[in-house]
Amino acid sequence: MVRDALANFVINEARGMVSSEGGEVELTRIEGSTAYVRYKKGHNSRCIECVLSPADFRHFLTELFSRKAPHIKQVELEVLEP
Repeated sequence: MVRDALANFVINEARGMVSSEGGEVELTRIEGSTAYVRYKKGHNSRCIECVLSPADFRHFLTELFSRKAPHIKQVELEVLEP
């Protein structure tokens, strides 16, 4: 686990959002002002638009970090296949 309380707070908030569709998110490391995040996209057959694409999820995380953990300026997303 990465020892950064604010960054982990952001990831936990994002986890709550993606887990309802079976998605997963993990903060793997922080280097300087960059957060490295693993993302496994979930699935929702009733609402395909409800599941964030990797690009949309990266944008969402970047915005969330800027508001709640402003020392993180960039997000590098590793996308895992479902």
